[in-house]
Amino acid sequence: MSKQVFVDNQTRISIAASVAAGIALYYLPNLGMAAIPVLLICVGVAVWGAWPLILWTFTATGRYLSGPATKHAFMLGLVVLGIGIGGLVSTGQYAFWARATDTGRIVWNYEETASGRGYFLNMQKPTDGEMRVVGFGAHGKNNSPEPITDFEGYIRSDITNETVPIYLVAAAPDALNICTPPANTLPKDTLGIPGFADFDIVSFEKPFYVNVLHEGPTLSKFEAGFVPFTLVLKYDGQTFKRRFTKEEVEKQIALLQKVSGPITTPHVVRKTPPPPLTPPPLMKLVPPASPVPPGALKPASPNDDDLTTGRVKSD
Repeated sequence: MSKQVFVDNQTRISIAASVAAGIALYYLPNLGMAAIPVLLICVGVAVWGAWPLILWTFTATGRYLSGPATKHAFMLGLVVLGIGIGGLVSTGQYAFWARATDTGRIVWNYEETASGRGYFLNMQKPTDGEMRVVGFGAHGKNNSPEPITDFEGYIRSDITNETVPIYLVAAAPDALNICTPPANTLPKDTLGIPGFADFDIVSFEKPFYVNVLHEGPTLSKFEAGFVPFTLVLKYDGQTFKRRFTKEEVEKQIALLQKVSGPITTPHVVRKTPPPPLTPPPLMKLVPPASPVPPGALKPASPNDDDLTTGRVKSD
């Protein structure tokens, strides 16, 4: 057998062993410890089969590195470019040129949530009905030391042109700490957004911690009559718009359906249902006073002993 044929055979073996190693590595979490010997054997065979190619690669690399430096810089640039493109694709940020919009002094999170890494729709799934869309929500930060006092906004359906006002989640004037529940308030009824403040906006008036399971349109009605929709915000004398497409809304729906479905991960379960919660006993009410007949009470004199005993003098 010639040397060339031998090399060809080794190459075929290395390819087969590499594929086997990839399969073993892919199924390693499912096979557990039993996959380790298989993986090691496949890797060993792959190295043996590819050894001529490995030697040739080292030799070719050495010859290349001994060439002009400009050639090295060009190839290194291609490698860095490939790594950068791969990183953008893997993180889902490859469409950054289409989403890098100017938002003025406020930095918003709706680009992140619209890509599927968060929520811009507040939805609820009642146990006895269809999923409901409570409204829109987003988080912002005033990225400047100066306050913003002319903030206002709304969301507008691109189907019917219906508009829903935007509320600021604001604390009460006498709020003692962060445990005091905030209220959704129209921007004109607040003192504005302070410098460097984090804040939230919503499109529903009732606070989310109140029972809102039956608030808002059903999902089918929302999709048919409101989506796609546009967020319109006005501040600093400018108008900023962001359109939310059907595809982005469908990502939101898929996220909520995933978290609201049955639990599929391993978890601990009780043998029996938990006992019902027993509310604390109510305080005993003071019994009402016995009715006194008319005329039973008479003016008391300073020498009357009944003043200290509380007895009622009767005829």
